[in-house]
Amino acid sequence: MNAGSPSFLEELKRRKVVRVLSVYAAVSYAVAEVADLVFPRLGLPDWTITLVIAILLVGIPIVIVLAWAFDVTEKGIVRTGRTLPTRSAAGWLSLKAILLVAVLIALGAGAGWFAGRGSSPEPAQDVVGSIGVLPFVDMSPAGDMEYFGDGMAEELLNLLAKLPNIKVAGRTSSFSFKGKDTDLRSIGEALEVVTILEGSVRRSGNRIRITAQLIRANDQSHLWSDTFERGFDEDIFDVQDEIAGAIVRALQPELTGADTPSIAAQRGTQNADAYNAHLRGRFQWYRRTREGVLGSIESFQQAVELDPNYARAYAGLSDAYAISSNFGWRRSHDVMPLARKAANRALELDPLLAEAHTSMGAVLGWYDWDFEKSNRAYRRAIELDPANALAHYWFALNLDYTNRKSDARAQHDIALRLDPLALQLRNGLANHLQFWGETDAAIRVYEESLRIDPAFHNARRWLGLTYLQAGRPEESLATLDDLPEGFSDDSGVRGWAYALLGQSEKATQVLSEARSETAVDLVYIAGAYAELGLMDEAFGVLQHGIDERMYPLLQVVFILPSARLRADPRFNDVVTAIGLQEYWPRTQVQ
Repeated sequence: MNAGSPSFLEELKRRKVVRVLSVYAAVSYAVAEVADLVFPRLGLPDWTITLVIAILLVGIPIVIVLAWAFDVTEKGIVRTGRTLPTRSAAGWLSLKAILLVAVLIALGAGAGWFAGRGSSPEPAQDVVGSIGVLPFVDMSPAGDMEYFGDGMAEELLNLLAKLPNIKVAGRTSSFSFKGKDTDLRSIGEALEVVTILEGSVRRSGNRIRITAQLIRANDQSHLWSDTFERGFDEDIFDVQDEIAGAIVRALQPELTGADTPSIAAQRGTQNADAYNAHLRGRFQWYRRTREGVLGSIESFQQAVELDPNYARAYAGLSDAYAISSNFGWRRSHDVMPLARKAANRALELDPLLAEAHTSMGAVLGWYDWDFEKSNRAYRRAIELDPANALAHYWFALNLDYTNRKSDARAQHDIALRLDPLALQLRNGLANHLQFWGETDAAIRVYEESLRIDPAFHNARRWLGLTYLQAGRPEESLATLDDLPEGFSDDSGVRGWAYALLGQSEKATQVLSEARSETAVDLVYIAGAYAELGLMDEAFGVLQHGIDERMYPLLQVVFILPSARLRADPRFNDVVTAIGLQEYWPRTQVQ
């Protein structure tokens, strides 16, 4: 063996194996470094870097064998001539040796790379390309600062979304982990982010302590953490700015103080009490319950009373009024004029506030039925804040109602990309599929939402409606039976289902109990009457919706099972009355 070694080394040199391996190693190192730097900033999972390294390592023995067997000459790639006799012991040993060397080099390079990655943490700017902001946990003895913890996280999230080259997970997606015992690695994977910002708030008397920490999700290592203790009334704004500045510097150290967005600029008020009332209002509004939404109206009213120039609070007040009408908790004529007034005031105070344009879009579409003006408002909101998932979602619904299916689907998709775990946005996409007759696909989306959160009853309600549209009344009734008592008035859907099952007496009884003043399933009540052959009653319900300017009436163009309703000449009069005649010609709605 010793006698053959010199011949083997000379053969390695002659075949240029060492030179080729050196070039391959240099190129591989460069590729690995680029992947390690760029992939996290693109929001790619950590395993993609490992995959690249594995492919490069597999290439080492292949490169060595190719370099041993072939050479590049002036005549092109040719097989390297042999100097060692292939059938001799030396030749056999040289072949085994070259394969053994190839494997050992690959194993050694792999071990060195992964050991280096584990023992020497990269600078934050090399790994931070995306972030999820979790709601700050309320640790106060009284347990009364949950709204503030949520508001603090939302303010920071909105600020970070304005930074260049940073992907920020949407609010609803990030907040979906609230109160759940989910490890950070799983949260990072679900949100598709590299880092997580979490924290806590604790108030005692007029003092508040805020703890925040920025953590790498895959290994839960801390990139930054700090604790702030201040007076709640006087210094809370300063604390927010300190936290925001520290996080921004940890994420993007190359930004100077002048480049860093400021919470103060987006806050819109210097009145701490008004600001807290606004945070409380948003916290209540996001709950989407009757008590929450109606309570948010009071909180937003308090905010604008404390600071009459607080544009964001006026936008919040407008949204609260609009949703209370949309869900049937208040008459449209009672609250939508107030929603318009609040939206107008917000725009007067801050014409560049995206939230205010979104609010005005809702008033124009839901109450005025002026869809072109409403669309312009949504487009302006998106122009000012492309990451405004709510504006994309409400714009998508407008496009659905105005017979622009592909454009609507594009907006639904954008909204979900911005906030992929937001169940309300998933509901919006399912509504879109249901409206356009893709009931099987809609049912799958609703069922997926319920698997994620069985308590998301709005998806269950719409699932019941979709079963009815698909001609499955038994499943529709069974689904609605699983809703909590008093969740919604589904008299129309139930009545229609009983009518389809031939149970006319039961259908009539259910319809007689419908709360027609603010019934959210107004169109289904009309459809049920039509199924029973009571056409005057059906169009009487629709006329009531026109007179009251009920937002759910817009769904009338999508109620596909009601052939009787569409066949009546009065149906096109309804479509005309709600301003949709130019979008839905008579041939389409019948």
